[in-house]
Amino acid sequence: MNKKKLFLGIGLLCLSLSLCACGQPEAQKAAVPEKTKVLDQYHEFFKNENAQKAALLYFDEDSVPELLLLKDGEYHLYFYNEGQINELDMPDAEIRANAYGPKYDFGESDEQIFYWFEYVPYKGLMRVHGGADQGRYDYYLQYESDFLSLELAAGNADYKWCTYDAEGEITNQEFLNRLEDLGYDELILCSDLYENVEEAYENIDAAADSKTVLNDFVSGKTEALDHVEKADDKGACSFVMRSYEDYFNEITAEEAEWGREEYLDFDNDGEEELVLHGYAGSCLFFDTAGRMVYRVLRTSETADVANVAGMGEKNVIERTDLLHAGRKNYLIMTFDPCCCLIDWFRLYTEYEGKEYSEKDVFEYRGQEITMEEFEKIVDSIQEPKT
Repeated sequence: MNKKKLFLGIGLLCLSLSLCACGQPEAQKAAVPEKTKVLDQYHEFFKNENAQKAALLYFDEDSVPELLLLKDGEYHLYFYNEGQINELDMPDAEIRANAYGPKYDFGESDEQIFYWFEYVPYKGLMRVHGGADQGRYDYYLQYESDFLSLELAAGNADYKWCTYDAEGEITNQEFLNRLEDLGYDELILCSDLYENVEEAYENIDAAADSKTVLNDFVSGKTEALDHVEKADDKGACSFVMRSYEDYFNEITAEEAEWGREEYLDFDNDGEEELVLHGYAGSCLFFDTAGRMVYRVLRTSETADVANVAGMGEKNVIERTDLLHAGRKNYLIMTFDPCCCLIDWFRLYTEYEGKEYSEKDVFEYRGQEITMEEFEKIVDSIQEPKT
C-alpha cells in the first residue's frame, strides 16, 4: 500500500491456524530482505497488540508486505509507511471484517463458521464478511488513494439472494458480471496464520497441496474443521474438529455400503474437492484452506438431494426435492475459487396430481415464470465440467 488504512480485526484464540504472507504470484513476488526495519517494527507491533495470529501479504502494488492480525474476533490489516504502522479502516462502521459468523440461511444448523481473509495480491482488492442476527453479508472492497471503498455486497435475506453495488440493489446477473469486470474473480484465501511475524515471513511462499491435504484427512491422519464456537466475550473462539471416520459413520447411519467418496471441482478453482455421499442421498462437501480441511456444506436425504452439476461456464451444487408428490424444488448454488457463495437461486413449482401443467405456478429467483421457462432452466442443468 502506498500506505493506507485498513481495519480487519479478528479474535481467535483458537487452535493454531496460520495466517500467511499468502498468495503472492510467483512472477510478481517481491524480494524482501530477511532482516529489515519493517519486519522488526512489525514484530514489536504484533507483540504489543496482543493479537492471536499474524500473516504477511502483498495487498497493494508496492514491495513492502502488509501485516494482517487476527484479534478480538476480527481481522485487522496494517501498512508500513515512513517508519509508521497504520491501520486501514473499513469504509463504514457497519462493515466488519469478522473471523467467524453465521452461515447463509439454507435450513442448516445455526452453528457458526470460520471466515478466511480473502484478497487479490498486489491489486488492493479484498472481501470481508460481516453479520450477526441479521444474517451474513459479504463486502467487496477496493483500496485507492489511501482509503477503502465499497464496490459490491451480497447477502441472504428472507430466503432471497440480495446483491448490491455502492448505489443500491442490483440484479444477481449484474453482480456476477461486475465481480469479473472489477477483478474479484482473482480473490485468494490467506489461509495460514502464524504465531509471530518471523515465522510468517519465513513461510511467505508456503503452499500446501490440496490433494495431499484431503488424502491425509480421509486416511485419518488429520481432522476437518466442522464449525467454531465462541469461547469468551472478547471475541475468541474455539475450533470444533471432526475425523473422517466420525463423518462417515454419521452420513451412512453406520451402514458402510451407503458411503461413497467422489472428487469433483464444485468451487470452480480447477482443483477437485471431496464429496462424501451417504444414506438416502445425504452428502457432505469438503474443501481445503492451506493445510486445513473444512466442511463446506451438508445436505440431508430425500428432501435435499445434492449433486455437482454444470450450468453455463461453471460448476454448481444442485440441491433438489423431486421425490415428493406435488412439488419440484431446485436450489442452485455457485461458489467461487475461495469456496465462497457468489450466487444462488430457487427454481420451484407446486401442483396437484401426478404432473404439473401450464396452469400451475412456477417460480425463479422469487419471480413467477412460465412452464416453458421453468423447463428451459431445468434443461440447462448439465453434467459437471471436468
